[in-house]
Amino acid sequence: MVIRPERGCDDIHALIDHVLSDGAGCTEADFPDSCRGRFVILTPASLRAYVEKQVLRSMVRPEFRERLEPGMNVGVHSLASMMSSIIGNQDYGRYIRPSISMMSLRNYVAKCLNDNESLRNQVGDSFEAIDQFTKQIVELHNDGVSAEEVLALAAHQSNARLSVLGSLLQLVEQRLGKQYTFPGAAHETICAWAQRHGSNRWFYLYGFAHLNASEMRIVHTLAQYVHLTVMVGAGSDPDYLEALQRRDDGNRNTLSSVFASSASTSVCAMPDTTAEVRYVAASIKKFIADNPEISYGDVLVASRDLGSYQAQIASEFTYQGIPINIAASSTMLDHPFADAILGLLDSATYELQPRSILRILRSGIFSRYLNLTPTAIDDIENQLNSNNPATVWIDTDIPFAAHLQKIRSLVQQAADVFRPRPSATVREALGRMVGFLTEYAQPIEGSAPVWTVIMNAFDDMVQQLGNDYFAEYVGIFARNLASTLAAQSIDSRPVSASAVDVLPMSSPLHPYRYVIVLGCSESQLPAIPHGTGLLDDGERLDLSQFLTSQGKTLEAWNVLSGTVERRSGQEPLWFNGVVASATQQLSMTYPKSLRNAAQACSPYISQWETGTSDTSEIIGASKRAVPTVETEYRPLDRELAYRLFTRPDYAHRVYRTHGADPSISTRVFNASVSAIETYYRNPYEYFLKYGLKVNVANAFAFDAALEGTFYHSVLEHAVNAWIERHKNERDLNGLPPQPTATDMQELIADYSRLDRGCNQWTVLNEDPRMEVLRSSNRMRMIHRQLVDTLMDFAVDAAAQREALSSAQTMLTPTCVEQVFGNVGGTTGAWQSPYSGEQLIGRARDKEIPVALRINGKVDRIDTVIRDTNISRESAGIVVLDYKSSARTLFGKPSRNDGGRASNVYYGHELQLFTYASAAQHNSGMPVAGMFFLPIKPSATIRERIALNNQYNMLPSADDGSTSLFDEPSDDSSAQNMRIRNVWRGFDMPNSGVLIGESDETGIGIEQLSAEEFRGIADYVHGKIVGACQNILDGKLPVRPYRSLVDGRDGLAYSDVADIMAWDVLNSNIFEVETAVTLLELKEAALHMNNTSEGGKAW
Repeated sequence: MVIRPERGCDDIHALIDHVLSDGAGCTEADFPDSCRGRFVILTPASLRAYVEKQVLRSMVRPEFRERLEPGMNVGVHSLASMMSSIIGNQDYGRYIRPSISMMSLRNYVAKCLNDNESLRNQVGDSFEAIDQFTKQIVELHNDGVSAEEVLALAAHQSNARLSVLGSLLQLVEQRLGKQYTFPGAAHETICAWAQRHGSNRWFYLYGFAHLNASEMRIVHTLAQYVHLTVMVGAGSDPDYLEALQRRDDGNRNTLSSVFASSASTSVCAMPDTTAEVRYVAASIKKFIADNPEISYGDVLVASRDLGSYQAQIASEFTYQGIPINIAASSTMLDHPFADAILGLLDSATYELQPRSILRILRSGIFSRYLNLTPTAIDDIENQLNSNNPATVWIDTDIPFAAHLQKIRSLVQQAADVFRPRPSATVREALGRMVGFLTEYAQPIEGSAPVWTVIMNAFDDMVQQLGNDYFAEYVGIFARNLASTLAAQSIDSRPVSASAVDVLPMSSPLHPYRYVIVLGCSESQLPAIPHGTGLLDDGERLDLSQFLTSQGKTLEAWNVLSGTVERRSGQEPLWFNGVVASATQQLSMTYPKSLRNAAQACSPYISQWETGTSDTSEIIGASKRAVPTVETEYRPLDRELAYRLFTRPDYAHRVYRTHGADPSISTRVFNASVSAIETYYRNPYEYFLKYGLKVNVANAFAFDAALEGTFYHSVLEHAVNAWIERHKNERDLNGLPPQPTATDMQELIADYSRLDRGCNQWTVLNEDPRMEVLRSSNRMRMIHRQLVDTLMDFAVDAAAQREALSSAQTMLTPTCVEQVFGNVGGTTGAWQSPYSGEQLIGRARDKEIPVALRINGKVDRIDTVIRDTNISRESAGIVVLDYKSSARTLFGKPSRNDGGRASNVYYGHELQLFTYASAAQHNSGMPVAGMFFLPIKPSATIRERIALNNQYNMLPSADDGSTSLFDEPSDDSSAQNMRIRNVWRGFDMPNSGVLIGESDETGIGIEQLSAEEFRGIADYVHGKIVGACQNILDGKLPVRPYRSLVDGRDGLAYSDVADIMAWDVLNSNIFEVETAVTLLELKEAALHMNNTSEGGKAW
């Protein structure tokens, strides 16, 4: 029987009325053994508490209490509670079977594949393949499909994959099918009980919008052996009624219609998902404030795809003080205890790889045994990351050598346990693992439920497969355990009856006073079903038709429930369920923009689109306020700037006494060149990144910044390895060697590898996000392209050196990644240029001197000499800064510049001059040039060359003799260093500048005299000092600069653009950056030197 209550009526009252009508006329003699279980309302587990409460409220009403027959009792159960409370141990527990977990099933499928080479060749031995076949086996078993039926269809169609699936299903059935209950297969217990004890019992289904295969078989059996009544929502029949009533109208492609709600309905279009969530929180607060008699438990927030909103809802509702019931997004796999167990199962642990060892130490489960504090672990991590781990493990002179020895001892003992001998059985191996953990590990916060799940998985595996050899399962054991933990939610918070329910649309729902539906856009609702499992829709349809021909219509219906067609039919039913659950007010929202694509409303809500509500009142009532731009700029408080941007000078701390010199600074302003470039590009971004320390989450993707890191790190180690290998070599003339293309390609190929072996540096040490390079075939192809780019770079560089060598000029790498000052906590061997500068800070209404230190790292420095004269006076250095692509320093003269060099922007090109100053100051050698060295030269401007076996260059039209020096004169100083011409393979004319006197500029490289170089370097230094003083003065306006040429501004490419976006709504705050030419830069430097004392104007 089916009950369809009228729209708007109390469905629980209608159900109780029907229950009492069924019990009318029954006497106490009709319940001879017990009244338990005679009238049972079956409901989903999530609705049981609500239905119980409503039934109790209804039963005490006079009109119902008077109709209650003596001895009659009404119970409310879920399927799980029915098995424990009603069936229990009846008939000596003959209906209850032991259950088997997915972990044990996957292990057994793996064993079957190991024993059958033919099956293994077709399935494979990867965990993913085993997991997919195991899930399909469980689904078919719960559907009621036997192995014989699958094999028969496979033979009829000559389908090899179905044949493999049927063979595995047959093996599982023979070993486990008759003895154990499969995951989700409650029907095996309930159906057997109902067939024996179902007479004279009444069951009522309430709240089931959808039935899975096992539930469908239970309901089908109950319909045959008990008095079964199904209550469905008004105007929305669930699809399982078709199978229960044995009817099929043939209109499988016809979806249920969407009906309107009887509650007050509104539709709100919001700018994006963040605005949606904020609007929902504000509207709930307003609804509760307007209806004091209503609690938060009367509110539902639903969405078809809750995952995209889950994190935002949790944070926003917490911020607004709204209690919520929401499923946790984290699983037991995320718990440190689980991470430590999986670390012990990782072979990298026993190779003493730092990342795997630290993974275990950070969990804290061995902290008591090892007597390790978090600080000690930090020290160990620093040592392992900054030195060769192989030497650290055996070094007896470091302070924590005893700890390292104890860690190695523990790892050795764990290796004997977690890497058992081949002859060990499952029972022996798992028993030793448990014993090891019991002896050495300690409980940590929240580890109890994780430990319980792991122990249950171990117990289940021992029970099913205890006498098998553990070696048969070792290949998938860790992944299997991880999958088991990932299936368990770690959140054990109880559901509150006075909190907002946040549920997906597919959840069973009860009536709510206020319902809000998120994500009602065209791309979110209805959802597009995908992923039907191992069997595709065609195979499911063939199997269904085969079962129907055998008279197994219920099993055929179950098989089709996984098709896209059947799952698509659920979408309007779920939406109707959400709409019907609203009794007083219904709000639906959708984002106008989602994932950078414009959105329209879903066709499901188009009937309400004309009634779109005004959200301004609700949003205005929210406590949040959108930041606005002030009409007048107010500088940051100088004392706050002093506290934010200066640090105690620990290296030269001066303890003040009454007689101390107050001019001596005790705090320091550490300025890197790149940070100051950020300040000139956008002062507000500097404030966010270096003052407030706003850290932007790095996406797990290979972006341009990560590509540059790859190039830099590989070249750094490759060039440094070449330098170390050849540092003491000289030819017969006493000249140092030059790297060949073969040399560099060999080193690049080595250092580019992602798997260089234990304790060897890889790019993963530089940035763990490099792991993405081996995440898929596409990323492996990108990795290959990166390596090829560096290989081409090595050939180009070799050709460049040969061209210089033919002109009696030698360019030899001298050092890489040379640090001056302090970078990342590491003090470099070089001193900062222009040391001794002081800034003025302000604290407690006093002017306080602050020492300035300029820090940086030079990518590479080459020594350039002539082979006929290798005296120090005729040698110079060239400063090189790697760039991923071609980069212009000054550029060629253009028509708009009136024959002068092209425009330069402050804040964009501070690095090379500062690096060159530091190199000259610390090396004592004159600077012969400075260049951006592009790893990927632009194809449109790069000079094409042809190389034969000896890398001989075919010169282009403007290639002449290329020499770094003219003939030596009496005064071999920096002023007499010249370069006439340089090959254009690296686009030298645009990427840098030469320093020294010359009669001609060759192919157009800008050239500076030594005096001009010193003047501009001092001028650049003055810009850096001026920026640092402005920062201490609090001059940090929200004013991203905008270029004259391409319209790019300091906001567009900022890591914190989302934060700044709130503050730059007014386009008038943009300032056009002042452009200067190289000639004007020379004049400014000359003017500064002429008008300042000692040549410095700061």
